[in-house]
Amino acid sequence: MNTDIEIGGNSAVELRKAVMIYTGTQAYVTVHDVLRDEQGGPHYGPPEALSADFLKSLCALLKQKAVREIEVLPNSILCLTDEVIAWWCPAAVRPMFFQSATDQEANALSGKKFPHPALVFVATEKHLSVRALPNNERPTSGTQLLSAPYWNTYEDGSVCTGSMHVPTSEVSSSVTEEWERGFFESAFTHPSGAVRLTSYKGGIIPMWQSVLGSDAFPDQYLVPAHETLLQFIRRCQK
Repeated sequence: MNTDIEIGGNSAVELRKAVMIYTGTQAYVTVHDVLRDEQGGPHYGPPEALSADFLKSLCALLKQKAVREIEVLPNSILCLTDEVIAWWCPAAVRPMFFQSATDQEANALSGKKFPHPALVFVATEKHLSVRALPNNERPTSGTQLLSAPYWNTYEDGSVCTGSMHVPTSEVSSSVTEEWERGFFESAFTHPSGAVRLTSYKGGIIPMWQSVLGSDAFPDQYLVPAHETLLQFIRRCQK
């Protein structure tokens, strides 16, 4: 049997590996080096078990063909790869929405406007994480981050998306506004366990009650996250 493959362009390619897939009552996969006899004819070497390292190298090779389209990035974008995007959001006054099954004090705050600290978001295709910034300015890779004082947000910064609208497009600079709308326009429904996301005595809801009507979020209510911006992005990318 002869098989023709259209590569395109003037790229030179050479057969190096073969992947064999066996199915039946069980299924397994083997990888073989492609060897050459004295006449240059190909034959398969001994089988090797499929490994995670081989899959990673295969994905890396295949992705070399996928070239990201050139785009001019806005100043808010901090990092953009095929897998992750990070951006910062300046401090602002905006409404918040609450929908708790048990906390009526939180529900009474729903729809009212509050000052928010400057934030940094990191998003992958399906997940969102958030931290607060110590200053209302574009952070650098070494900026020490603070915990974001929100319900539905965990100690590691990850956000429980729940019923939040999650962008359906691939990771790109165009999804930042969608993620922000999903985060701020969805209802916060629950605290995220026994974690300390604010220094305010009484916790997050009393904190938001105290800043209602203020023009700026009090920085003293934020607690250290014990990681830099670069560490945060790298951790979220894994």
